[in-house]
Amino acid sequence: MYLLSSLTRLVDMKKIINSLFVAIVTFAYASVYWLGARNMQDAESMTSLGYYKPYVYRQLVPMLARALESIGIRIDLAVVLIVTLSGVGFYLALRSLVALYHPMTNTTEIIVLLSVFAGMLLFGDFRMPYDLMTAALFTLAFLFIARGETRNYLLLFPFICLNRETAILLPIVYVAFAYVWKRGNLKQNSIVFVYSLGVYLLITLALRLYFAGNPGLSAWVEPWLNIQRFINHPAKSLLHLSGTIILLYLIANDWMQKPALLRIAFIFMFPILTGIYFIAGQSFEVRVYFELYPVIVLLALPVILEWITWLIFTSITIREKVTP
Repeated sequence: MYLLSSLTRLVDMKKIINSLFVAIVTFAYASVYWLGARNMQDAESMTSLGYYKPYVYRQLVPMLARALESIGIRIDLAVVLIVTLSGVGFYLALRSLVALYHPMTNTTEIIVLLSVFAGMLLFGDFRMPYDLMTAALFTLAFLFIARGETRNYLLLFPFICLNRETAILLPIVYVAFAYVWKRGNLKQNSIVFVYSLGVYLLITLALRLYFAGNPGLSAWVEPWLNIQRFINHPAKSLLHLSGTIILLYLIANDWMQKPALLRIAFIFMFPILTGIYFIAGQSFEVRVYFELYPVIVLLALPVILEWITWLIFTSITIREKVTP
């Protein structure tokens, strides 16, 4: 019993230390864009009710920042603190999701930590304050769906709608997973879907009506311009394509052995987000995939663990042969 208690404390301490590490890195990541006098105008405009469309529709982080400002915290620091908490939340949610499917060894812990930092690096260009919140909320939603915690998912869903319009993807994943996994009955799943759809429409329409007079467009639709940008930057496009192919290989490897929820989420979300990326996004602005990023990490993880095991085994074998 004492040993078990000691191990539990050790695991909790490791999680606390890693969370602090993520907080420090995320604080620095957010500070570059939104902290200090030179970033004050950006922080103020991004949290303003007069910000331009479609970004003004993503109100969760601005609302939280304005709430902190109302109690005396400077707006730029408020934005950075919320982004920092989002980063920590993303790490904790991703760690819990990984723990559902894999033993949390030291190697797995490191991979989870590096995955959070890799996400910041990969999706860091054109970053917005709501990006890490998106990753945290979607990861948490996947965790609740995987655990069968429908009530928690339903309570979380309105906040995801306030954060980004892509929240509509989650009810589709939920219902598809419930059907394939035969979880719940038709009535329950129908209620969940209708509730989710109703909440999404209510929040989305309310935001669009409230901000109807703001400058900007509801969506930037420029597919031909995006294609032209890819053509004009062949080296960057080739790197982009190569990275995509490697990721797809990691994801597809032993596809049928991977958890059903992750496969369903990828099948439904990847084509839709890719369509958004090419049609309503900007070339090389891959942060549109942050919603899917936790799924990508989980689907790629078995192959990464396999490669690491092979490298360790090969290294030991070589060392034994060299050592007399």
